[in-house]
Amino acid sequence: MTLTVVPWNSRRLYKEKKGKYGFLSLDSLNTLLVYNDTKVMERFIHFLVNKLRLFKMRGLIMVIDERKAAKILPILTQFCDKCVKI
Repeated sequence: MTLTVVPWNSRRLYKEKKGKYGFLSLDSLNTLLVYNDTKVMERFIHFLVNKLRLFKMRGLIMVIDERKAAKILPILTQFCDKCVKI
């Protein structure tokens, strides 16, 4: 699935399930970084976090702290409520 179909699918899923799902887990953002550049990922994260808030859902976005993710981590922490390092 490409990032371009995520907006359409998220709206459709929410309408069909009427809020039955209260949690979204995205594992791992690093995989998406392999196929997409930082600007695309920044827009995707912004979109995803806004949709989670709009649908009153909680989310978990996992990122392995490596060189490729170094550019996206500051952006991710900007949009998210909490960042936990393990």
